[in-house]
Amino acid sequence: MAAFLSLWALLVVVSAGCGPTDPEIGPAFVEVAQEAGIEFHHQNGASGRYYYVETYGSGAAFLDYDNDGDQDLYGGNSASLPGDFAEGVPQGAINGYG
Repeated sequence: MAAFLSLWALLVVVSAGCGPTDPEIGPAFVEVAQEAGIEFHHQNGASGRYYYVETYGSGAAFLDYDNDGDQDLYGGNSASLPGDFAEGVPQGAINGYG
């Protein structure tokens, strides 16, 4: 009888936590880079020799580079490492799309 009551109490406790779940929350991040005219391709200089700089991603910063009061986006990038002959390495530029 005690085992039956223990099982019944366990069932009551477990079922108390059952109920409808919260509705799905939409994504917190929305991709707008294309709409904003931002195009960035990371070049880490990957030569396959696993140099120290190849193991890190790039960085980015919002700053007022041209002092016009609008935030400019700077994307840090790299280039080919010595001895690597990669083609089409993107060249860095700062453009304000204020």
